[in-house]
Order: sequence, then structure tokens, then C-alpha cells
Amino acid sequence: MSSIKLSIFDIFKIGPGPSSSHTIGPMCAANRFLKFIEGLPEEKIKSATNIEIHLYGSLSATGKGHGTDRAITAGILGWQPQTCDSEEFEKIFKEGPETYSVKLKGKEIPFSSKNIHFDAVQHSFPFQNTVIMKLMAQEEVLLEKEFYSIGGGFIKYKGEVEENRPEPPYPYGNMAEFKKIIGTANISLDELMIKNEQALTGASEREIYKKLDAIISVMFESVENGIHSEGLLPGPIGLARKAHTLYKRAHQPTHDFPVEHIPDRFLVF
Repeated sequence: MSSIKLSIFDIFKIGPGPSSSHTIGPMCAANRFLKFIEGLPEEKIKSATNIEIHLYGSLSATGKGHGTDRAITAGILGWQPQTCDSEEFEKIFKEGPETYSVKLKGKEIPFSSKNIHFDAVQHSFPFQNTVIMKLMAQEEVLLEKEFYSIGGGFIKYKGEVEENRPEPPYPYGNMAEFKKIIGTANISLDELMIKNEQALTGASEREIYKKLDAIISVMFESVENGIHSEGLLPGPIGLARKAHTLYKRAHQPTHDFPVEHIPDRFLVF
């Protein structure tokens, strides 16, 4: 069995919700497309007039509710999932301008919701969540890329050569092999994960812990925002927020669980 070569940060991603495959993935794909455009010759970019986005499969069927159109727009504008302002993200096509400007090497290309097309739900592409992005000069296609959002915020594009990561010092392919290494190699679980992460990514131990601290901080912030917010969740479905009510109910005194035993700051896994 081949060893697992996923980074910790491939699994724990920071980004706007509500969906890793419908929101974070499309934003990453749009970001990647922007990089492809920036790699074109300058004269080709200068001739560009518009960018067209075609969503297929469940990206087309449920993309509106999952903010796929906003995610694509944010990515085309250069926003990164891990650093974008979630409140500003929610304003795209709602409170923000109807048309945005994509700046490319001195060239400005207008982009609006009219450039995003919710196409066929049933299709023959190799992955359900498919998006095709085109840079156009009127009716001429200057650049076209076919992306797939394959879940968990991971993306692929047609013709991509997958990265060949180095073999980790403590390779395992399943939990049984992982437990065996822990039991025989005289190494703790956290030490094993750090050593493998360093080998896979080239990051220092300090850099890894700094990134982990950032993820934990975002988790706490998300919980804090949830328990102190009322009303409806963002999106067209109109779901009511529940965290505030549950938190308030948990602080009500009971006969067998004093309220002072409930922490003000907690994290739910």
C-alpha cells in the first residue's frame, strides 16, 4: 500500500463557507486560472475583452446556495480563501458593485454575474463538480482551462501533472500501520506528524506550529461568532442560527450542573 502524503494543511483549510467543494474549491480554481492568465504574453492579455465561467454538475445545480458565483468572482479578483474577509465575501453581488474590474498587467477586464453561466447538471466530464474558465477576445478563446473541485477544497485541472512529494520518514497507508509505527519506533504521535510534515512540505517546526495556531484561532473565532450571533445564516435557504440559543440554554442553571462549571470559551469538535 502506498504511503499517505497529505500535508496537515491539505486537510485543515481556512476559507469562507458554506462548502469546501462548492465555495473554497471554486475560489482556488479561479485563483489558479488568474495565474495562468498572468503567464500569457502581454500582447495577448491586452487583446482580452472578457472572462466567461461555465459551471456544471452540482456546481450548477446548487452553486447559488453555496456561494459558488461569489467564490469564483473573489478568486478572479485575486482573493485567497485563507485570508479573504468573510463579511466582504458575503457582499459580492449583494451590496457590492454589479461589475468588478479584473486587473491584469495594466489591462482591466470587467467581470459581473452575467459572465457566470450555470450550465448542464448532467454531463460527461470526469468529475461531478466541473468548471470551465475562458479568457476571451470578443468571440476568440485566448485561454481555456477545465477545473474539477473534487471535495475538501481540493482541485484538479485537465492535463495537470500531479506533484510528486517525497517519501515521509515514517510512512503509513492506514491506521493499523500508523499505530504500529507509534508502538515500535519510540516516537510520540505529535513528533511523527511533525517529522512527516517537515519532509513533505519543507516547512520548519516553528512554521508548522504557527500555521496550526492560526487554524485553532480561526476555529475559536468561528465558535465565538456563532454563539454571539442571532438571526439567519447567510444564503438563500433562510436557515436559523442555532449556536446562540444552545449556548444560552447551556448557561441556564440546573439542579445537577452549576452554571459556573461551563466555560465562557470552548471549542466543539
